[in-house]
Amino acid sequence: MRLKTNAFCLIFLLFFFSCSPSFCREGDLSAICQNGSLSVGRIRSYQFRCEIEARFHNPVDKPRTDIGLFWQSGDNIFVKTELFNPDNIAVDALVAGAIYTYNGSLYQWYIPGRDALSFSKQCRHPTPYWIQNPIIFPYYWFAGERANWSELKDKERWVNLFKEARYEGKKNENNVNYEVVSLPNTRSKKRIHVYFAKDIEYYPMKSLCGKKNKIIFSVEVKRYNLIDVDGQKTVFPLEIVVKDGTETEGLTITSTIDESSIKVNHNIDEDKFTLSPTMAKVVYDYDEELKKMDPSSLPPDENYLPPPIPNHQWTPKKFVVLLAINGVIIVLLLLLLLLRRKK
Repeated sequence: MRLKTNAFCLIFLLFFFSCSPSFCREGDLSAICQNGSLSVGRIRSYQFRCEIEARFHNPVDKPRTDIGLFWQSGDNIFVKTELFNPDNIAVDALVAGAIYTYNGSLYQWYIPGRDALSFSKQCRHPTPYWIQNPIIFPYYWFAGERANWSELKDKERWVNLFKEARYEGKKNENNVNYEVVSLPNTRSKKRIHVYFAKDIEYYPMKSLCGKKNKIIFSVEVKRYNLIDVDGQKTVFPLEIVVKDGTETEGLTITSTIDESSIKVNHNIDEDKFTLSPTMAKVVYDYDEELKKMDPSSLPPDENYLPPPIPNHQWTPKKFVVLLAINGVIIVLLLLLLLLRRKK
């Protein structure tokens, strides 16, 4: 009798632990980590057009819309924003028409409204695409919102990150099977819960941060397309919604990619990623500008300066100098008149 009881207990314990998240952790996390990095690695170059709408949760603030044209090949990046001004939609005048590029060694950005071209070997824009790249959003938990697509292919980084991961279990939502994993969060102490679609190469369709009934940050792929890449079906997102903040404070960013504009793993002319200094009236060497700055005045953990004001635009300093020059000229004219009268 005791033998039968012990056998029953052993079977029960094996069943219990095999179904628990802690027991499943190693195998499931390994599969997610391996498949996640493989699917990213297949996309070596891409091109697409995207409309990005930012709506603030405070109704007083007007929404903002940008349209971005994105090209990437390896580490190289080229992003151009179109001038887009539909009714009742505010457009960021600084961003509209801007070009941002990186050619593997030199960061360059051109602002047509100021006709200024800036370049640097060490200082990239706060986002390496000038405006947010929507296909990076589903992976913000991996390398942050500033990640370059090429950084997502770092297999060693995937392995190191998943050493701190916790397997949270399985979920089924809208007929999609998810493996849920929690990961460390650089934005807050709350861990990020990432929903990997098991049947779609563990693509991170959704990620949440916050309490169960109070999500403070979320990213969700609402629509996607399965494209053939190297003989494998690979997810390319078409609509991504990012919500940041509360219902009254914060914003929602909806990125909609034009499906007809998508090209993957095609040849892109390398010359596209280098801008010519002749395209602008004013050219800035940001590395030299940084040397003139007090390090304590720079934002923490950022090697970035705000876009400079071209020399042909007025500044308070230039205005004071002009007044001084005019004052000297007036004094000289008065002295000349006095001398003539004495004669």
